[in-house]
Amino acid sequence: MTQVQSHPPNPSPTRKLTRKLSRRSSLSLAQAESFHKLSSKALWSWRNVSNIALYISAGLSMIDLLFDIAMVQEYYDADQPKFATATLVTIALNLFLQLVVVLTQNGKRGANVILRESLFVVTFVKPGVDVFRVVVEQEQAVNSILPPINEMLIDKGVERFAECIPGAVIQTMAFVNGQHSDLALLSLASSILTAGFISASMTIEKGERRQRGARQRAGKTY
Repeated sequence: MTQVQSHPPNPSPTRKLTRKLSRRSSLSLAQAESFHKLSSKALWSWRNVSNIALYISAGLSMIDLLFDIAMVQEYYDADQPKFATATLVTIALNLFLQLVVVLTQNGKRGANVILRESLFVVTFVKPGVDVFRVVVEQEQAVNSILPPINEMLIDKGVERFAECIPGAVIQTMAFVNGQHSDLALLSLASSILTAGFISASMTIEKGERRQRGARQRAGKTY
């Protein structure tokens, strides 16, 4: 009677990685496993910080745009049409450039996709849509030019330089010229916070992207 030889189950990828780390360093297997667990927890915490910063920046972006629209009406009511016109120009420039990004990104994906993405822009929810796609790590769509993270970074850059920074300058000038209402103060604070959070979230996300690439290269090395 032939005896069937049993084979032990294959170790998991994590187990394989810790064994290789143990062999290539002076760490024992238990120490390597502990190091891997601590590293995983640190990476998980960093991703949470990155995601929270992205959500806050998206929320501030949408709120700031609503404040800017409200300030246009207030400038007209206060007989300061030059500030109203300047604010409208920044809003229109921001929306126009984001629509250009939509058309460039989705030009080969059909009219329905372009219409849907354009609606996200003109209804002011595009920052939230961009962040959601990055947080859930959505794959790059077929026939699109950029992955979601690059599209989000471009949209944030457009918003920062076309609306947030110019808007803060316009509102500061209006404040100096006597526009001291509660709405004006809230709108100015919103513009400054939005510009700051956009810059911070872009920096954090770029760092996370570099770390993700390093982890992928390290995985291939092992």
